[in-house]
Amino acid sequence: MGLAEVQEFMDGCDGVPLLVNFWATWCSPCVEEMPTLARIADQGSGLGVKVITISFDLMVPNASLDSIQEEVIELRKNWSFPLPVFYFEGIDFDDINATFGLPGPIPVTLAFDASGNEVDRIEGKASEEGFTRLLMAARNSRQTR
Repeated sequence: MGLAEVQEFMDGCDGVPLLVNFWATWCSPCVEEMPTLARIADQGSGLGVKVITISFDLMVPNASLDSIQEEVIELRKNWSFPLPVFYFEGIDFDDINATFGLPGPIPVTLAFDASGNEVDRIEGKASEEGFTRLLMAARNSRQTR
């Protein structure tokens, strides 16, 4: 998935609050926070908030998608909720960083309202309280129908 596909996916979530987590399996703080994010995603699914993750694992030269996916399968055994994992395959990570205002280091988690506007973020490893804050920021922005 490249930047255009990320943006297309997010555009397809119009009307749905969204949390987006940027991470990688080689990033210790990222891996450590994933079980907590999975618990929050489980809560969010009942509140109409979607949670996705975007892996930056393929930014490492000669990285193999197959081996990364195998590693993610192992990590998912510790997740209480099956977080969707998208693998960013763009050649220019500067573009995705600029598009989302990412600082460079990961993890970073962004909260988007139902209209696709960023309403909150956490740069660095998030706590359960931090993820809950993001979830509520996204949920409270939900459009009424």
